[in-house]
Amino acid sequence: MNMTVDSPSDSPRTEGAAPASKPTYDEIALRAYFLALDRHRRGEPSDPQKDWTEAEQQLRPTGEVPLPRVQGRI
Repeated sequence: MNMTVDSPSDSPRTEGAAPASKPTYDEIALRAYFLALDRHRRGEPSDPQKDWTEAEQQLRPTGEVPLPRVQGRI
């Protein structure tokens, strides 16, 4: 069996990390859901607009924020 390995110059690659992409609707919705869940656990009133805006801010390409851990049953 013959195997060849491409040298780094054989494939065009850019230096550094891949560019961050804009979060999708589903990613924002999922993050907003977990923010709302956390708000509910703290006994705070719901605020879907605030949750959505906060989710968008947290998921900006500058860095992602991990989802909170869910304890117990949902």
